Amino acid sequence: GEELASAGSHKGTETRVARMEVDWSRLPDSDKHPFSFPFNCSFKKEDYCNEAEIDARYDVITCLSVTKWVHFNRGDEGVKLLFSKVHRALKEGGRFILEWQEWGSYKKKKTLTPLFKANCAAIKLHPGRFKEYLLNEVGFKSATVLTPRKGKSEGFQRPLVVFQK
Repeated sequence: GEELASAGSHKGTETRVARMEVDWSRLPDSDKHPFSFPFNCSFKKEDYCNEAEIDARYDVITCLSVTKWVHFNRGDEGVKLLFSKVHRALKEGGRFILEWQEWGSYKKKKTLTPLFKANCAAIKLHPGRFKEYLLNEVGFKSATVLTPRKGKSEGFQRPLVVFQK
């Protein structure tokens, strides 16, 4: 079955990935549908850049609105580490769904701490270069841009980019 990891939340300045084991016995109908959603997903909360490599290989990994915080806390090297670990953690043909914050949004938060300000000043791998970097340096085979519909939505209007390993 498919497994899913998510690097889509942050608390304060920590970047976190969510992944945990599913207790099959506590889920309704898990004996009838063990390989269908939601029984085929697992989540664990961790600092992905800090954690050791994991044995599991995933079909899909999402990274939503966290690259700015990785940049602020770990600079370009942290973002490169995140991307390479994601690539290694994906199964062949797996997908990495990435939503990054535009460079302009960095300016609003870079002065929160001296570390953020220093790391932001040293950034060379700007978000506008992530797609090129992931394809040419990390080794993803393709990228598909999913743009949000224009409408009355109040939420984020950033595109998602789906990279395939």
